[in-house]
Amino acid sequence: MRPELIDPATIGGWLADRLADAGIAHALGGAVALAVHGFPRNTADVDMAVFAPDGQLDPLFDTLERAGCLFDRSRARAAVERISRFTVRCGQVAAGLFVSFHPHHHEALARRVSLRCPDGRARWFLSAEDLVIHKLALSRPKDLMDLELLFTAARPRNGSRLRAPLGRGNRPSG
Repeated sequence: MRPELIDPATIGGWLADRLADAGIAHALGGAVALAVHGFPRNTADVDMAVFAPDGQLDPLFDTLERAGCLFDRSRARAAVERISRFTVRCGQVAAGLFVSFHPHHHEALARRVSLRCPDGRARWFLSAEDLVIHKLALSRPKDLMDLELLFTAARPRNGSRLRAPLGRGNRPSG
């Protein structure tokens, strides 16, 4: 049954489930992943890494269309060729899909983690470490604020460089 597609977390879960059903490797990223890793913040969109083999965009596009996403295939294909990213509209929310193009992405695929979502279903997410790498690579203002949050929350008390794994157990108390 299709949920009401009005918020980023619901849409992220919906798209992740549709991609999983189609056998397309993926991982949720961005603020939705931050929240599941224990660092919630407001967001207006969904970010997702898609590990599509070269030239295999049509199955991805077909799956997104069946999920109810709106986009122009020719523009999406051109955007992937130019910047390895395209955006779709799903319900009331934009979803940015980052299509793998670099050897690092194959490593990110191997390191992705299955985490339980608030609806009780397990879904694939970028690991905390790969989330940091992607945010460093993009360096948008919101990514830099997210990095500050992550590193401040995970900073060891002795002031040494980051050693603590990122996650719920490393949030500052109080």
